[in-house]
Order: sequence, then C-alpha cells, then structure tokens
Amino acid sequence: MTLVVRFKIRGNLRFLSHHETMAMFQRVFARARIGLCYSAGFNRRPKLSLPLPRSVGMLSDAELACALVCGDENSLDAERLKERICEHVPQGCEITGIELIEGNVRYRPVSAVYVFSLAHSAEDDRIRADIEALRQALAAGSGVVVERRGHGTKPARKIDVSVYVDLIEVEGGDLVVKCNITSAGTVRADEILQLLQIDSSQLSRPVTKRSIEWTRN
Repeated sequence: MTLVVRFKIRGNLRFLSHHETMAMFQRVFARARIGLCYSAGFNRRPKLSLPLPRSVGMLSDAELACALVCGDENSLDAERLKERICEHVPQGCEITGIELIEGNVRYRPVSAVYVFSLAHSAEDDRIRADIEALRQALAAGSGVVVERRGHGTKPARKIDVSVYVDLIEVEGGDLVVKCNITSAGTVRADEILQLLQIDSSQLSRPVTKRSIEWTRN
C-alpha cells in the first residue's frame, strides 16, 4: 500500500532541506508506529519520497510525501493513521490529508503555482511594465533567458526558461506565477524574481508554493 500524505510547511520548518524533511517524516512514521517497507540489500532504506523538493526558505501549502507501507486495506485505516501522524509532526507542519492507495504509486509534478508577496504593490509602474514585457515575450515565443547558478564548483550558465513559465497574474499586492514542470526541468522561484528584476528584500514574506498539479501511474 502507498501512504500519501499532503501537508503544509510554515514558520521555521521552511529552513529544512529536502533531506532533513525526509528524515523528519521517517522519524514521524516511526513514532506513529507506521511500518514502512524497506529496500533490499546491505544498506536498506525506507521507501519514502517527496516527489517535488521544496527550496530551502520557501513556505508551502501543497507538499506531498509518499511512503510504501506494510499491510493491506483491511489492516490500515486512513483516519487513524492521520491521527497518529498528527500527534508527532513538529510545529510548522500541518497535515491536510491522508490517502491509502493499493500498490506502489508514484506521483510526478506537472505544474506548480508560486506566490510572491511584494512589500510594495505589484501595481508599481516598473514592475507592471516588466510583467507586461515578459508576457509579450512569452506570447511571441521569444526566448526568456536567466542565469542559473551552478551547484558547488559548477559555473553559472544561461538557459531559456520560456517553456516553463505558463501564467503570470497580479492579485492585489501579490504576483502569482504558474510554472510548468517537465522531465527536462522547470524554472526556479529565484529565477522568476530575476526575470522581473525583483530582489528578495522587496518581498514582504517568503515565497509560497500555493498548489501543485500531479499525475500518477
């Protein structure tokens, strides 16, 4: 059985890395007495995944954890599992849903919606002009290039992210951006700020992942 846990990340938990979030859920499941299935071999690992890693520092309303658990639908109850998990998650992690699905189910992200809350209104003339220019470039099929930072000693490189930016809207003082996610990659939140020439210091709160569209096998 696959246990699917939907959750939000708030407060200081946003500073957890992907691996630290995985370790957090492994501890939560152990304390909640949920039997995880493990890989075979000498260095056995729990069959646990977070299908879309969250950037460090980002808030989220739409996280997903999947775990292959021992048992069947007759011995497992989703509501009881949710109660046990909620007893052990740390402050800042809110469980919003639990689902048990027969078999080994894998989720793949298709798109994600991010919210950028600006300290000054998104209706600012300069920001509005940059948004409109980006929209026109996307509509015309022009390349939209950002400089992507390399990991470790790898140098930065320029890449075209036009295929990944699906929609840009203004909601009050917020910028709402829908990004496509493919097997080739996606655009990062900091790169969206780069495109619109917005510094992170101009945000009134951390970037929030509002929603994710998933497909599954």
